Amino acid sequence: ETVGCPSSEGYMFMYVIFCFFFFKQKTAYEIKECDWSSDVCSSDLDKQISDLFEHGGDLDAITQATISASAIYRSVKNSARLVAQERLGINLPLEETKVEWRKFFASSSPYAVVLIFGLAIINFYVPIKAFRYSIMALSISYLGFYQQNYYSVFNLINILAFRIPVFTHLSWYLLMGLVVAVTVGFGRLYCGRICPFGALSEFLYIINPYHLPLSPRYDKIMREFKYYLTGGVVLIAVGASRLEIANFEPFKVTFTLKFFSFVGGLTSLILLISLVNYRFWCKYFCPAGASLALLSALSLGRYKIVGDCGECLSCGNECFSKIAEDKSKSLAAAADNTECITCGRCVEACPDKAIKPALKIGKVR
Repeated sequence: ETVGCPSSEGYMFMYVIFCFFFFKQKTAYEIKECDWSSDVCSSDLDKQISDLFEHGGDLDAITQATISASAIYRSVKNSARLVAQERLGINLPLEETKVEWRKFFASSSPYAVVLIFGLAIINFYVPIKAFRYSIMALSISYLGFYQQNYYSVFNLINILAFRIPVFTHLSWYLLMGLVVAVTVGFGRLYCGRICPFGALSEFLYIINPYHLPLSPRYDKIMREFKYYLTGGVVLIAVGASRLEIANFEPFKVTFTLKFFSFVGGLTSLILLISLVNYRFWCKYFCPAGASLALLSALSLGRYKIVGDCGECLSCGNECFSKIAEDKSKSLAAAADNTECITCGRCVEACPDKAIKPALKIGKVR
């Protein structure tokens, strides 16, 4: 009896099983991390059992290894094309990478992300505290818990290692493009208003009336330590190809609520300390924040003293970040300090209305 060849459905089944068990390991978390494409993380298949699979959508959503699955798919297709040409004399055209523009813009994801960034820019010019808190709450709920789509150390490492996703992953390019754009334009706007974990840390600090800040000396040491930590993580991850070194980042654990692990325990400790120390992780450990701080040195816009200053020290007293050694010169220091997250609290606190958004270039009063 002749043994028949597997059907196309059989090949598809074996392919899915292979991708699931091979890429669902630690490397799947390293490659995917919900950073490459938010529509993969929140994909709703809505398929009947008789419906055909659609590569780039259904298959990637099941494996949760979008880039790896796409690479294997292209390799198999191109290998089959070469075999057909060499053995069968059939010339098949190279398959072009399909950019799902219509599918991407038909979803709500890009518009919601652009909306959050747009509101943050408006709040930069209209720094009302309640407005900022509303943006932060929206970011926590949508970018954090719903999409799990945020700038993280995995983005930084993959960019420095030139592991850039193919252009079909439009959500990744949208998020990274907006993060870079607002940082160059307005300083650490992402850190101060959009980052879901930073926003959650600040809310924890606000609800607790008892605070324990570090002394200025140790605060400065710990802030500098953040940059050495970032450099070490990048060197180990990129140079030694040990991406698991970045698993200490608390973002994923927080927004997936998976606290029953070693990293989960560390994350719980960080959140508890955030109750008494303002943005504890952001100030002293965050590699993503450190990279944006370095990039913000090129930023065009900051808050500056552009009017008559009465030197009442309201701005320095209101600054949660405490980035100025001399409170009487807090805004002068903040204008060129990459640790400033442009939260706008100083602008709202100034009784003389002397602090306003302005270009960083020029003399700072």
